[in-house]
Amino acid sequence: MSSGKYANIEVLDNTPPEITRFEATETTWNSIKVQAVATDNESGLTSTNTYKFYLNEETTEKGTSTDGTFTYTDLNGLTPYKLRVEVYDNAGNKGEGSINVTTKEPPKLEEALDITDNKKVYVKIPNKKGGTILCNVLYNDESNGIQIISVNSMETVKLSGKDSYNNVINILNQKAEEYNYFGNEYVDARCVGCRPIKDADIGYESGTGETNWWGHTMKNVDDKYLTDYNQMGILGIRGSNTNYWLASRDVDSRSHGSYFNVRYVNSSGGINNLCLCFVYSWGGTDTLSDSYGFRPCFTLKSGIKITGGDGTEESPYTLGI
Repeated sequence: MSSGKYANIEVLDNTPPEITRFEATETTWNSIKVQAVATDNESGLTSTNTYKFYLNEETTEKGTSTDGTFTYTDLNGLTPYKLRVEVYDNAGNKGEGSINVTTKEPPKLEEALDITDNKKVYVKIPNKKGGTILCNVLYNDESNGIQIISVNSMETVKLSGKDSYNNVINILNQKAEEYNYFGNEYVDARCVGCRPIKDADIGYESGTGETNWWGHTMKNVDDKYLTDYNQMGILGIRGSNTNYWLASRDVDSRSHGSYFNVRYVNSSGGINNLCLCFVYSWGGTDTLSDSYGFRPCFTLKSGIKITGGDGTEESPYTLGI
């Protein structure tokens, strides 16, 4: 009987996988789909987290894949990106590859919007006073064009007495313009409640224009706020973080005098009246005042384009010109 010695041979795999294909297979204005293919003739590709995908010089991967396909999302339009992929084998070796891809031109907002079935769409726009304003799409139709409204009330505005009552619509519309980052060439700003078009100061419910109460000239009631209010109700966006003004007037006449009110919406979405001027039947007047927030509306004219986002609350559309 013979016997012999056995030898153990350890074969080391120090060869990284080879990436044979890495390309963009589909490019839109805010996403890039890629396909990576790699081979390894040594220990073989790992079966989990085989491919890791990175954006630009970021060190945290955007995602992983076992079949080499991946889609980069939430990108900006007409923007160059460096896309990188790492692939691993069972010995822990890493192969790398990269490509440069530029996203396509973003569409105009009207081409991308979808508020069918009263879908709530979010848009984020620059705030002329600093920061951004998160908005919902209020209208998207031929009659009103594309109009967006701030999700929350902005700063408080104090209204007081006859002058504020007579000029409430202009006062609040002018305040909304202070937030108009894009300028009148691209955006028309107004306060919610003054119709979908900013001309509510011209006409009044009775058609008489102005009403004279014992020597005090007061503008008549306006009811055009209901167009905005009803649309907000359909979309479920009447409520806000606080009470806010509607750019609209109301007159309540009684035997002892007349209440000249300005409408506002409470935080739960109901309409209330605040009397700014009371005219007694014997000719005297009382004036009142209060401060509430206001929600600007922005009518987007031609030339506004989407630069990013997908219209959700977590990733609202961003706009540019």
